[in-house]
Amino acid sequence: MIENIRKYTGLMIVVLVLLFIGLVFLGDTAANVAVGKPVASIDGKKYSEKDFRRMALNPLEISDRIGDPRNPFGSMLPDEARKLATRYVGNIIEGNPFLGTRTGLLRYMNITLQGDEPHLFLANRIAVQKAGLDYGATPGPVETEEFIEGVLFAAPDGNFDQAAYSEFLDEKIGSLGIGTRGFNEYVRDLLTAQNLAKLVSGAVSIDRAAARQIFSNQEQKISAQQVILESTDYEGEQNPTEEEIKAYWEENQQKYNTDERRKISYVFIEPDWDAVLLKAENDKKAAETARKAQEDQAKKAEEAAAKANKDAAEKEKTTEKPAPTETPVEVPAPVENPTEGAEGDIGAQGEPAPKPDQEAPIPALPPVNTTEVPAPVVKSEPQPAPVAKPVAPIIEKSAKDKLSPQQKKAAVDALNKTATDFFDPLVDLSGATYDELAAEQGHKVISTEFFAQSNPPKELDLDALDSPIGKLSDIAFAIDAEAKDDQLISEPYSTPDGWFIGRLDEVEASRPLTYEEAKVKATVDLKKKLARDKLKVEAEATHAKLVAALGEKKSFAEATKDSELEVEELKELAIQASRLGQPNVSPAFDASRYTDPGTIAEIKYLPNDENPERALIIFVEKREITLDDAFNDKLEQFIKSQNNGLRLATFQNWLKDRYTENEAEYMGSTEER
Repeated sequence: MIENIRKYTGLMIVVLVLLFIGLVFLGDTAANVAVGKPVASIDGKKYSEKDFRRMALNPLEISDRIGDPRNPFGSMLPDEARKLATRYVGNIIEGNPFLGTRTGLLRYMNITLQGDEPHLFLANRIAVQKAGLDYGATPGPVETEEFIEGVLFAAPDGNFDQAAYSEFLDEKIGSLGIGTRGFNEYVRDLLTAQNLAKLVSGAVSIDRAAARQIFSNQEQKISAQQVILESTDYEGEQNPTEEEIKAYWEENQQKYNTDERRKISYVFIEPDWDAVLLKAENDKKAAETARKAQEDQAKKAEEAAAKANKDAAEKEKTTEKPAPTETPVEVPAPVENPTEGAEGDIGAQGEPAPKPDQEAPIPALPPVNTTEVPAPVVKSEPQPAPVAKPVAPIIEKSAKDKLSPQQKKAAVDALNKTATDFFDPLVDLSGATYDELAAEQGHKVISTEFFAQSNPPKELDLDALDSPIGKLSDIAFAIDAEAKDDQLISEPYSTPDGWFIGRLDEVEASRPLTYEEAKVKATVDLKKKLARDKLKVEAEATHAKLVAALGEKKSFAEATKDSELEVEELKELAIQASRLGQPNVSPAFDASRYTDPGTIAEIKYLPNDENPERALIIFVEKREITLDDAFNDKLEQFIKSQNNGLRLATFQNWLKDRYTENEAEYMGSTEER
C-alpha cells in the first residue's frame, strides 16, 4: 500500500495544490454552489434553505423550548439573574412578570430583531453581526457565557444549573441541529442587538406632560350606566327572498368554496414501548433491590447494636452483688368454729354459701300464659330471580399506557437523534429520496388519502409539542402548495407518542361552490347581515333619543324608562392587569374613557363597526383619578416603559435602513408554510 502511494506522490501534490487554490480563491463561489437553491440574498451573499433554518427558523424556536412545558412561561428569574439581565435590556423587566422569565426575556430580545418575521430576523441578525464589530458592541465569549449561566440557566439559588443546561441542549433543542456553538452565537447576537440599540437610540425619550396625560387616562375609574342592543334580537325578523339570497351569493362568491384537501406521506418514529416498559420495570426492581439491601444492612446494624447492648446488660447483671435480705412469708391463723358452708361467701340474705360439691338452687321461673295465640300467616310470594350485575370487561393496558408521562416523554426525547438522522439527509443535497432513506433506515412510510384541515385523519390528531403550529394535520397545510424538492418536507416535530416528519404529496385545490351548494350557508349569512344592519339603525335611533332626553333635563333612568330599555349599572370601571402584566381594557371602559361626566358616549359596536353584533350605549356618571404616592411611582414606571418602546422603535428603524443598504432580498422559504 505504501509503495503504491509513493508511485503517485507527484499526482497527489498537484491535487492538493489545486484543492488549496480552490478553497482560497473560490471559497465564496464554492460555498454558494454547495448551499443549493438560495432563498435570500443579503449584502451580496446568498443563503440557502438550510442556512435560513439554521440562522432564523430554528433559533426562533429556542424561546419556546427553553421554558417548562407544564408552565410555558416558566418561573420568575432569581434576583441576581434579573439584575444581570437589566444590564442588557434595561429596566423594562421591572413590573413586567412576563419579561422576568427566561421565555419572556428571549421573546422580547427576538422582537428587537423582528423575530415575528423570520426573513427580517435573518437580515437583521446579519446586519447586527457586522455593526457589532464595527462599533465594538459585540460581547466576548466570557460575557456571553455569563449571560447564559447567570440569567438563562440560573437556579433558584442564583447559581448555574448545569443539569438544566445539559438537558436543554441535548433534549429540548437537539432536534434543531443548533448545538452549543450555535446557541452561544444566537445569544451573542441578541446581546449585540441590545448594545447597539442603546447606541442608536441615545437619549430619545417621551414628553413627560404627554406621558402624564396618557397615564392619567389609563388610571381613571369610571361609574356609568349601560344599555346593550343585540343583533340576534333582529334575526327572526329577516326573511330575504330567493332573488336577494342569490344576489348576495353572487356578490360574495369568494366566501363560498370547498375546502382545500391534501394528501401526505409521513414517517412516525415511535419508541419500542415494550422495551421501554421492560427497562422501566427492571430499573424499578433494581431500585427496589438496592433499597431492600440498604434496609437489610440498616436492620443488621440495628440488631448488632441491640445485641451489643443486651450483652453489656447481661455482663453487668452477672457481676457479684450482696445477697438480698429474705422477707418472712405471712401465714393466716386458723379459724375457730367455722360455720357450715364457709367454703363460699355469705349469700345476700344471710344463707350459708353452697359447698363446692353442692349445686346452687335454680331460681323459679315466672308463670307462663298457656293461652294459645295463633301464629301469623305469612304469605309466600314468588321472588324474582336476582339480576346479575354486568361485569365490566378487564382491558389489559398496553405497555405505553402503563408508563408514566415522565417515562413516555423521556422515551420520545431519546429518539431526537434518530429523527435528525432521517431529516438532515433530506435537506442537505445528499440526493437521498424520502422513500429510499426511510427504507434504508427501517422506517415505515404511511400515506394518507385526501383530507381537509377541518377533518383530518384520526392518527394526525396529535399535538406537535414545542411548536405554535398545533396538530400534526396542521403541519401538512403549513407547507406551501407551490413548494418543490426539500421544501415539501416538514421539520421533525415531537408529539407525546413519537416524532413526525411529513412530506406533502398532492394538493386538491379549493373550488367555488355552486349556488345550490352554497344556498343554505348564504341564506344564514344574509340573515345575519340584515340583522346587523337593523342593529345599527336601532342603535343610532336609540342613542339620538336618549341624548335628546338628557337635553330636556331628564335623568338617564327616566329616559331609558320611557323607552323600556334594560339598564346595567357599571361601578368603578378600570383597566385591569392580566396575569402577564398586559392591560385588560373592557369595551365599556374603552367607550367611555374620553367622555365628559353627565353625557352619553359614542356608540361602541362589538366586535367592530363593520360587523356589529352588539351595540353599547353608555351614560357616564363620573370619572375620577386618585393622586397619591402610588400614582406617582406608577407614572415613573410608565414613562420608563414608554421610553423603552420608543427606543426599540428607533432601533428597528435603523435596522430597516440597514436592510435597504444591504440590498436584502427574500425569495421565499418554509417560513411561509
